Amino acid sequence: MTAVKSIAIFQEANMKFAQPAPTLDYRKNLILHAAVKIELLCELAKTVAPELYKDIKARIADQEKLCEMVTSMASHCLNQEFIVPAYFVESVLDELDQYPFGHEEITVVLNSQLKEVLLLQS
Repeated sequence: MTAVKSIAIFQEANMKFAQPAPTLDYRKNLILHAAVKIELLCELAKTVAPELYKDIKARIADQEKLCEMVTSMASHCLNQEFIVPAYFVESVLDELDQYPFGHEEITVVLNSQLKEVLLLQS
């Protein structure tokens, strides 16, 4: 094995990752998941249940109800999909209960470019 190759292997083995907390970007991902689910619900309700569609659209227009809806849908997504590692689900749910999504946080995430929002796991 050459010296350069062994240095490269040594450097890879001693790599440290800059992310301080494993749940750092999960709030952003939860907002995106919730928004997609709400949009899918709207599309389904539009043809199947027009009254439900109108109700959902009215809730989306009200900032406080939108925040409640996104937080509720995000909690549901946590229990149904693999958004966070299983051992973090309870702590993320507790955090959502303690600190629900605010309108400003939702707006910032939805107005961000997708590459800035998604959690990169490379």
